[in-house]
Amino acid sequence: MTKEELKYYLAAKEELMDLRRKVSAAQERARHSKTDADAERACREVALYETTADLVEQQRLQIEAAIMSVRNPDARMALRMRYIDGRSDVEIAMRLNYSDRQIRRIINTAIEEIERAGD
Repeated sequence: MTKEELKYYLAAKEELMDLRRKVSAAQERARHSKTDADAERACREVALYETTADLVEQQRLQIEAAIMSVRNPDARMALRMRYIDGRSDVEIAMRLNYSDRQIRRIINTAIEEIERAGD
């Protein structure tokens, strides 16, 4: 797991919401289709969106598992606050009673730990 993969979590959250909206819209089109072809097309869209949503959810779960694998509880919390909640270094530092410089160091060390575990 890399820093870039961790950053994907917030985007994945948005993507999942978008996919769920698309599933609902396609299901609605399938129910109200005037032709069998239109209903079939909408059902294929539902299947595609649901499959994609499953893959995105798996990626989110992998990111959460990687964060949970970090041994230091403050580092775990800092990673969660950064990559899952989208908080800044300053916000994390205030919450955990560290300087923002220490938070950057804690996060970078934790990411190195995650990357080593993935090798």
